[in-house]
Amino acid sequence: MKFLAITVALFMSFGSFAQNKRENVTLQDVWASGRFYPKSVNGIRHAIDGEHFTVSENGRVIKKSYTDKSYEEVLFNQETAKSQGMAGDMSEYEISQTGNWLLITTNCQPIYRHSKKCVYYLWNFNESKLYTVNNGKAVMYATLSPDEKKVGYVYENNLYYQNIGSEDNVQVTTDGEKNKILNGMSDWVYEEEFVLVRAFEWSPNSEMLAYVRFDESDVKQFQIPVYKGGNYPEMYTYKYPKTGEDNSKVLVRIFNLTTKKSVQANVGSETDIYLPRIKFTPNNQLCITKMNRWQNELDLLLVNNQTGATTKLYSEKSETYIDVTDDLTFIKDGFIISSEESGYNHLYCYDMQGGKKRAITTGEFDVTSFIGYDETSKTVYYESAEQSPLERHIYSIKVNGKKKKLLTPGAGTHSASFSTNYKYFIHTHSTINTPPSYTLRSTSGQVVRVLEDNENFQKTWAEAEFVPFEFMQVNGADGTPLNGWMVKPADFDENKEYPLLMFVYGGPGSQMVKNTWYTSNKAYFQYLAQQGYIIACFDNRGTGARGVEFKKMTYMKLGQYEVEDQIAVAKHFAKQSYVDAKRIGIFGWSYGGYMSSLCLARGKDVFSTAVAVAPVTDWRFYDNIYTERYMRRPIDNEEGYKNTAVLNDVDNLRGGNYLLVHGSFDDNVHPQNAYELMKMMVERNIDFESELYVNKNHGIYGGYTRYHLFKKITRFLDENLKEGN
Repeated sequence: MKFLAITVALFMSFGSFAQNKRENVTLQDVWASGRFYPKSVNGIRHAIDGEHFTVSENGRVIKKSYTDKSYEEVLFNQETAKSQGMAGDMSEYEISQTGNWLLITTNCQPIYRHSKKCVYYLWNFNESKLYTVNNGKAVMYATLSPDEKKVGYVYENNLYYQNIGSEDNVQVTTDGEKNKILNGMSDWVYEEEFVLVRAFEWSPNSEMLAYVRFDESDVKQFQIPVYKGGNYPEMYTYKYPKTGEDNSKVLVRIFNLTTKKSVQANVGSETDIYLPRIKFTPNNQLCITKMNRWQNELDLLLVNNQTGATTKLYSEKSETYIDVTDDLTFIKDGFIISSEESGYNHLYCYDMQGGKKRAITTGEFDVTSFIGYDETSKTVYYESAEQSPLERHIYSIKVNGKKKKLLTPGAGTHSASFSTNYKYFIHTHSTINTPPSYTLRSTSGQVVRVLEDNENFQKTWAEAEFVPFEFMQVNGADGTPLNGWMVKPADFDENKEYPLLMFVYGGPGSQMVKNTWYTSNKAYFQYLAQQGYIIACFDNRGTGARGVEFKKMTYMKLGQYEVEDQIAVAKHFAKQSYVDAKRIGIFGWSYGGYMSSLCLARGKDVFSTAVAVAPVTDWRFYDNIYTERYMRRPIDNEEGYKNTAVLNDVDNLRGGNYLLVHGSFDDNVHPQNAYELMKMMVERNIDFESELYVNKNHGIYGGYTRYHLFKKITRFLDENLKEGN
């Protein structure tokens, strides 16, 4: 681990912008002004010719050259489309492979974390003419067919397609019904935990539509009141399968556009399964990913499109669990897939008979993302933590595992979006103290042009005299070195004692300690440092980018080892001369709120204060795909559920300073978690503070909501951690 070198480089990169006079930054600056958010480059799409890309700017789609900085061509202006009847502004766009059509997204209404209903339009570049999708009615997941003659979409739980250039809509399914049957769209828990949102796929030859059908008839409903000012609240009702409860019954069908008939894939007689992915091979054969309820067995099934018969292409088993990814990629003579079978996540190449050809990547590091494959040069592009778990770099390697090349030198976190011919890539780079920069690079290593360097933002940040984040390591409860960062007050004096606030998430495979720019809470932590706090964050055992043994050791015992590690870190700081051991607090959101609650209950000898936002308080209340992946069902792991519930540690919260926050419309971690804990604390006469945000979901945002929330949190911290209070 290159902690010393990284830290020195971070101080040097930030120091060049130092100013002499500190600005008095306020919470309004942090949460209501937007001034501490860096710029990004929006709507980048790579053109099929491999020499151009497009961006979205102020309702226009602009074509640019990778190499010629002066070249710009406005392909589309929404004002022209509005003159032909387009209602609303363009929020997203897709250009067809031939460049003849533009799919325009407008007027979106969010549903859950990823899903939304939108009004879609099609713009024909050759005719300069606007066409509607579904006669202008809001639909879900409009997607062009590869031959660009049709657009598929979901409307009122049924799958449709429309012939492009006409208003001819064909209904593929007819049994769709809210809270019962879903065709081509996923249910809540698949969307949240498998990130399966659009549940239909076009075949490469555009002759078939494969889709997943969800029957959630047996899934129990959850109701959330919505307050709109009337005498009675509206009740929002949806299907939410909690741990141990029934899931949707899922099946896959293939609709033939010529015969107008569907074939059902044979995935076996067992119905308590998951089908988290479907994907066509280049030769138009459907491949289904199938998993068991415990999520420790994964099969790839190839489907006969005419009969629905399946053959097993690939199988994997684990003693713990297997993560679902989008890494599966079919190539000319086989497929590429990622696996943790070696103890680290790596890429492997198989033939179409399921025989392993070779490991493409090897070593004691995790491949964190498969990016793409260039069939012409037989080159694989991927992101990994090979340099350090704190960093991400982009590599190329031949599919035979030879000629590995680092494409992104320099400390920090790098990501890449490649041109269609893999000659160029949009390179995003940041460090924990340097905001993102966006450059265009060639795969041979040269910087072709700078798209956005955020130089003005760096000056704004420096004018506030925010101090650099410092990386460090502290041993966890079992002696394992844990990675962390710390922010000190600008006028830090090692002979003075400061209050310490630890920030935590800590969930399986997550990572909060990285050499990357954090946008959401970064300025807030700097604000607290200006108020005299030390802020620290550490990734406990169970988090990601350090191999299977480190990540999966919390299996069946969520919360136990993670909390032990956070307490061990707090005890380390309590021994430092610059930390007031009586003024150590912890703050977390979601899984982090669960962690901060348990840390206060089990570590009151070191933590005096905790802030928990939207916490799980008993894993029995949470959804089954996420929880059972790590804990199995309650019937399989009774002690694990009992020993890691905040509700079972409620008496140990007595005497601590505890702030509990939740949104009343949290469809993810239900407010039930907070209400049950509040009820028990009142019954036991345990003091606590709380804040409820009406009609707000798990993110608790919108308007002045975040500003209000963090004013509350800051007041609570000041009252309980600041010297003299």
